[in-house]
Amino acid sequence: MNKCLLDMATAHYWPLMEEVAPKLGVYEPLVEPAREVMEIIVEHTSRSVRDGRPVAPDRALIHRQIVGQYTKIFEILEYLGFLSRREASRALKSGGRGPVFAINLCNLLDSVPSKRLTFEMIDQWIGALPEPAEFHVSGQAFHSVQLPPLPVEHGLAILDKSVTVLGKSAAYPYGFTDNLIERLTAAGIATVGQLATTDDQTLDQIDYIGDVTIKRIREVVYQAIWM
Repeated sequence: MNKCLLDMATAHYWPLMEEVAPKLGVYEPLVEPAREVMEIIVEHTSRSVRDGRPVAPDRALIHRQIVGQYTKIFEILEYLGFLSRREASRALKSGGRGPVFAINLCNLLDSVPSKRLTFEMIDQWIGALPEPAEFHVSGQAFHSVQLPPLPVEHGLAILDKSVTVLGKSAAYPYGFTDNLIERLTAAGIATVGQLATTDDQTLDQIDYIGDVTIKRIREVVYQAIWM
């Protein structure tokens, strides 16, 4: 279980940001700030363990003004499964109110110094203990996160990218081999958009590309394009 959670953090969730980024249209520039925000949240919540407490909170209570400032960032993080809104509003000890987010346990465990899942952690998380980590409106946790200007809508960026982005990687574990990419580009299929609109009959005419390979190509292209 411990290894599974850590592997999910490093081999699925963080690479998922890279995969989804070109599917977000004008919001693609917000992926890197979203990564920063998530790193801040898990670092802040796991700090209590570094200070001697046995268990890091698995929830975060974030002042509504902070959430409002980074609305689209939190939407992206919720969509990708890094966070999940559990309560719409709760009072903070320092004043004000904000939503409570459950934190992805894979990323939380990965940020704990020992990186070890214990029975005590499991018992306290199931029992909704300890109390959520709080992010106050006057705090400095997110002061370094800069929101970039968003470009004019131009469609899915992934369609204009080279087919080389579909090569086997953490984002595309079943991606294309170098040989397949060379065959596609040699046939004049240079971008993901061109590949998506190329029919099966045309692909079948390329040397060493048959029904099985075409099916694999379609599966990878669908993963790249669809959310």
